[in-house]
Amino acid sequence: MKITVRVGLLLAASAIALVAASNRSAAQLPAAPLPATPQTAPPAELIQWQNALAAHLGRFKRYPNAARSRGEQGTATVAFTIDRDGRVLSSRIVQSSGSSLLDEETLAMLARAQPMPKPPFTAPDSALSFAVPVRFDLR
Repeated sequence: MKITVRVGLLLAASAIALVAASNRSAAQLPAAPLPATPQTAPPAELIQWQNALAAHLGRFKRYPNAARSRGEQGTATVAFTIDRDGRVLSSRIVQSSGSSLLDEETLAMLARAQPMPKPPFTAPDSALSFAVPVRFDLR
């Protein structure tokens, strides 16, 4: 049996969706990122950092044994904000995987992954908030 756990990537080029930094509630978060256009395409330095962040998160993902033994699968989408030192300031599940074990593991992954790669100096504050799907598959 092959077990796959993936940290999904939402932004076309970098695979992480940027969520505008604000005090929006989970219900107000966008369902999907806006497509990248020449006017909104992030600079290469930002894309490289986002790719490094996605790879970093991937090193800390785990499939909970209890969920695996029950055959639980799903995708949890987690929204989180980091500071300029790579520490998680806030996190929450914005779309459940359907399994409390998988949702809890998604949040635990963020905690284990600290500190995250520091953002480039040129990254705007709005680039420090993300919505990332984390997929748990049994194959």
